[in-house]
Amino acid sequence: MDDKDLTRISESMKERLGEDEFAKISDAIGELITGNTLNLEEIKNKEEQISKLQETNQQLITANGNLLKQVPKALDKDDAGEDEDAKPQKINLRDAFDKNGKFIH
Repeated sequence: MDDKDLTRISESMKERLGEDEFAKISDAIGELITGNTLNLEEIKNKEEQISKLQETNQQLITANGNLLKQVPKALDKDDAGEDEDAKPQKINLRDAFDKNGKFIH
């Protein structure tokens, strides 16, 4: 509801109630009109802020997508070819102790 609608409604109330009765509630109606105007301005500001944030978000999504295109693809194990160093070596516990049963550092 905009200011024109509220003004129209208040004028209608003024006609129905008369000048004296309307004067008793005119302050409250003025507060309603002022509050409505402030709310409409706040809604407009929030809509602008949402629009800016959505635009920024879209730019970030595009930038992140471009960055992901620059990251090299990791090779699969099958594609990489296994080195002999990469193969696990068998460990023998007997190799960890000397002939007297003492731990070798």
